Amino acid sequence: SIRLVCFTNRNVEKSSSKTIVSYPGRYDEFKTILTSIEQIQKNLHEFLESKRHICPRLDFLSDDELLSLLGSTNPTEIQFFLPKIFQNISSLDFQQRSETFVVCGMISFENEQMNFLLHQQCQNPMELAILNIENEMKRSHRLLIKEAIYSYRFHQTRIDSMRKNIGMIVIVVHQVWSTWFIEE
Repeated sequence: SIRLVCFTNRNVEKSSSKTIVSYPGRYDEFKTILTSIEQIQKNLHEFLESKRHICPRLDFLSDDELLSLLGSTNPTEIQFFLPKIFQNISSLDFQQRSETFVVCGMISFENEQMNFLLHQQCQNPMELAILNIENEMKRSHRLLIKEAIYSYRFHQTRIDSMRKNIGMIVIVVHQVWSTWFIEE
């Protein structure tokens, strides 16, 4: 608040806190400054909640972490918060293309990499970039599972399927085909 800055600047030269506090009208000045700070805090909280409303995954971040992420001009800063935002994703595969960064895939803590079918531009606002990354994760994962189910049935052995696909896809494919063989 501007009042707090003016108050601080006026009282820097004075050495005694008793002198500063006992000045007439000081209580009202402190009360006004406190009201201003409370309003700023309320507006900040509403701003952060509006960002969390746009991208629900941001609920997993504290206010300080969210401010750090939103205030960053470098899209790769999201890497520090990935374990809190997405389960079992250690990093994103970023590539810089001219002035922007593009997310090409994700890497799990087991070092399995899943490439996105459509690369996602990572730019501000950060909450929309995270939302686009999440949607592409789901879309790519769904299409890779469909392809793996088809390939397993007609083109691959079980071992080939396990070598070609990441663990999550292998588990789903084998559950689908095990269920199909049991029901048949």
